[in-house]
Amino acid sequence: GEGSGAALAMPIVEAACAMFHNMGELAASNIVLPEGNANAT
Repeated sequence: GEGSGAALAMPIVEAACAMFHNMGELAASNIVLPEGNANAT
């Protein structure tokens, strides 16, 4: 039922939140985007 599906989904949701929270930023990781990238600011 819905209850067992929610119980099984929670670890996946928590892992996704932890990954998003612990992601670094490009500047902090010393990553330089190539020239001509339309998404670069």
